[in-house]
Amino acid sequence: MIITQQQQTLAIYAASFSQQKRAAELSHQLHLPIVDHMDAQDAVYLVCDESGIGLSISALAPMKPLQVDFASDAFSWRRKTHGKNQPIARAIGIKPAYYPTILDITAGLGRDGFLLAALGCTVTLVERHPLIFTLLNDGLQRALLQPELADIMARMHCVQDDGADYLRALSPSEQPDVIYLDPMFPTKQKNALVKKDMQVLHYVLQDEAPAQDLLAVALQKANKRVVVKRPLHAPFLEGIEPHHTIKTPQMRFDVYISQLTR
Repeated sequence: MIITQQQQTLAIYAASFSQQKRAAELSHQLHLPIVDHMDAQDAVYLVCDESGIGLSISALAPMKPLQVDFASDAFSWRRKTHGKNQPIARAIGIKPAYYPTILDITAGLGRDGFLLAALGCTVTLVERHPLIFTLLNDGLQRALLQPELADIMARMHCVQDDGADYLRALSPSEQPDVIYLDPMFPTKQKNALVKKDMQVLHYVLQDEAPAQDLLAVALQKANKRVVVKRPLHAPFLEGIEPHHTIKTPQMRFDVYISQLTR
């Protein structure tokens, strides 16, 4: 897939000789050049090193390359401390002995998808942007090698596709119980309070046109419900009012009952 990004250098960098083969594979998949050093003033690099594939953005220096690491302390903390009574679990409808199948069509870096899989759900993650999908897929592949994550990873599967296109192509037998949306929303000027991963996502996706009618299509394809994650004071997605909302101090989960259940 060819990637277009205005006014930027897009390239792949192998941090060591042992990573050159992996860099060549990515170059072929993404139609991006390989460089032997990173010094462009306005550039986005996929960096291959011994720990995996990371995304480095010169405009956000001195950040380390961003990786998806499901074995990290942050993911481990979420997995071990976030139970079935937390807001996202209640919004999804998880109950004792009921773990709905979930389609996350705005997967991003897989944070919420991982948490839902850790709670017992089977989750399909769909991400449209090639660079973000590359990070997500690399994180999943590395996590498969971690014995303590094996059962969770067995419940996660990622696909590169446009969310609306993926939804429209679903047959009735493929439709999930729940469709989850966490659409990108405009951010304020970057500052120390904005997390590193969100800075990277906003930077990479800044030229992406927002998906049209995503919620409307999702309501036709979910067997039970659609859940939309939104900033606390943001307008309803596509102007459609939810059936109910579950709030946290920073955000909310808007819950829509599927058209198939009415």
